[in-house]
Amino acid sequence: EGNLDMDNRYAPGIRLGYHFDDFWLDQLEFGLEHYSDVKYTNTNKTTDITRTYLSAIKGIDVGEKFYFYGLAGGGYEDFSNAAYDNKSGGFGHYGAGVKFRLSDSLALRLETRDQINFNHANHNWVSTLGI
Repeated sequence: EGNLDMDNRYAPGIRLGYHFDDFWLDQLEFGLEHYSDVKYTNTNKTTDITRTYLSAIKGIDVGEKFYFYGLAGGGYEDFSNAAYDNKSGGFGHYGAGVKFRLSDSLALRLETRDQINFNHANHNWVSTLGI
């Protein structure tokens, strides 16, 4: 939405998940992302942002190679130098993604999430690519 007054930024992250067999939920996943020196728009101010979150994932296999899924969850984001209306606090998120199986134990993953913070209902759109 552009209401965060921050520039776009690339960041590393890691996720750990557990896949359920014979359960209504396919996967439960814990994630961690860290953004360094994120620049606030039209100023020299910067901040570091660390996000931790938990996601519930449910999807469908399409053929042998593709898995399309939806997710919902929540987490906490910490701003090292909060400015404007950005504050550390909780957020909820929802999103969708696709996995392309490279082998039985390896997949390429593309995902997009809308994170909505609990302070002012600001939206932060996150897209990820991983293996």
